[in-house]
Amino acid sequence: MARYVGLKRLCIVVVVLFTGSAVAQELVENGGFDSGADGWTNWMERQDIEGVTATWLRECGRDGSGGIHIHSEKGGPQANWIWAHKVTNIPRNKMFRITGWVKGKDVKTLAAICVQGRDKSGEKLVDFATTGAVKPMKGDFDWTQIDTRMRPSAETTQLIIMAFIHGKGEAWFDDISVVASDTIEGEDLTEREDQTTWGQVGNATFPGLFEARGRSTITAQRKSPNPTILFPLPISYREQVPLTYELYTEPAEKLASVRVYRDRPNNYVAEAVLKPLKRGEKVILSWRSIVLSGERSFDDVPKLAPMPKMWPKKTRRWLKSTQCVQAKDERIRKIASEIRGNSDDVMEIVHATLSRAGEIIANQEGRGADLGAIEALEKQGSCTSAANLVAALLRANDIPARILAGYATWFGPHQTHYIVEAYVPEYGWYPIESTKLVAPWQPYKQIEVSMIRPDYEDRSGGRPFAAAGVPFLSLTEYPTHDGSFISVGMIDDDSLYCDHVAKLWRKFPTKDNAADWRHTIKRAKVRWKTWLKSSPSVNGQHRLETPLSPDAIKANNPRELAKALGE
Repeated sequence: MARYVGLKRLCIVVVVLFTGSAVAQELVENGGFDSGADGWTNWMERQDIEGVTATWLRECGRDGSGGIHIHSEKGGPQANWIWAHKVTNIPRNKMFRITGWVKGKDVKTLAAICVQGRDKSGEKLVDFATTGAVKPMKGDFDWTQIDTRMRPSAETTQLIIMAFIHGKGEAWFDDISVVASDTIEGEDLTEREDQTTWGQVGNATFPGLFEARGRSTITAQRKSPNPTILFPLPISYREQVPLTYELYTEPAEKLASVRVYRDRPNNYVAEAVLKPLKRGEKVILSWRSIVLSGERSFDDVPKLAPMPKMWPKKTRRWLKSTQCVQAKDERIRKIASEIRGNSDDVMEIVHATLSRAGEIIANQEGRGADLGAIEALEKQGSCTSAANLVAALLRANDIPARILAGYATWFGPHQTHYIVEAYVPEYGWYPIESTKLVAPWQPYKQIEVSMIRPDYEDRSGGRPFAAAGVPFLSLTEYPTHDGSFISVGMIDDDSLYCDHVAKLWRKFPTKDNAADWRHTIKRAKVRWKTWLKSSPSVNGQHRLETPLSPDAIKANNPRELAKALGE
């Protein structure tokens, strides 16, 4: 997910006032910037990046007083320009409301304030919230108040507050505040507690129905015979199951054929073949799926999980060192040994790995030559390199670790996102958000499309439209590409090079509905499996589609959905 790389190291706070009888406590020192930027760190100053400036200005604030300013002529996936402030010794058992004011000029991607909650060591990212989840600010805009909130977990002991701009543009910030209080009178906080978003989503993420979409424009550079494109379908896996799927082209008649085939271990792929294209001819290829994704209880995760003498046979393939998960590299193995120490507990090693990975990522400098684990030891990359690094460190400690590709529901348009699963004895595959360095990770926060095989990790280079280090069939692939066409992702009009998005379509209740959820997921999986086995093909309207259409889904809870699917 190249568009947000590095934002996990961003966080900014905003001024907020709590109402009611509860006592509010301001946590930010010098959020008004009237006499300077004391207490704030200018990250651009220490990086000395050409084309990027950040300064305190005496009269740039919203009332003519002081404020902080960022101006960037540099874009790209690493283009995160930040003013940061650390808050230590935060009050316990409080709700934090973050507010601030921002003005922007020609902001290409996003201007926002975010806050990270970190553990006592400062190395582990525990909580995250951003104003970009509530009100994404881009383009030209006058002074606007932005806000978000966070209810920190018990492990969070300090906050990193960041005012930032991602990509090109100019922004001014003023009156940034974080207020701690017991309550916010008259507001339903449950709708806003899970704003763990680095950028462009306007809603929080909850269990329910999700809409996943893909869209790319194919343009012939010369006469192009039957361009072929492979799309990983959303998978049926644990609490996730697709309900609908449709694939089509514009113009419709340019879709020659589609076949859906199984790709082990648990993946399905749609192979779309276009009719021959003339030079300059364009075809838009799109797909859409409604996916049910529920909540997982992690109460059954063991607190202690001793390393077994032998791992289950089905997991051993994910102990392999590969082209992008280089678990046998000498440096990887040395760090893994330091992480493990004398521990024989898988859970302890997993969480120690995340802590060490956070330390490694925080010290990365420059751009990596590829997205593999070795480059990630020193160089910045993306969510791909973070997943490869975490998986390599786990495998180097003889813990099976596999990478899952999909579309993050807490983010906006992107290409593909990656998380990791570690195999825990007496439990099974344990999900890890390897970019945020958080575990466990709820399934509804990512729509999975590929459970990546190690041999596909060994095919992580030399492909069109994919960076080196990206596993094969973890994103859109072009197996017959001969240079006669190019493909550019643009899921929405302003999301160049981003060909996918997944977002909450309809929230479902979870409280006291566990049995209904289990029954509905089981019923949906039977229906989905039946469709996959039916040899799906393009219909008379030049599109592939399931019998169930999104418009036919009226259910507002799991029980209603089960009835609609056929008891």
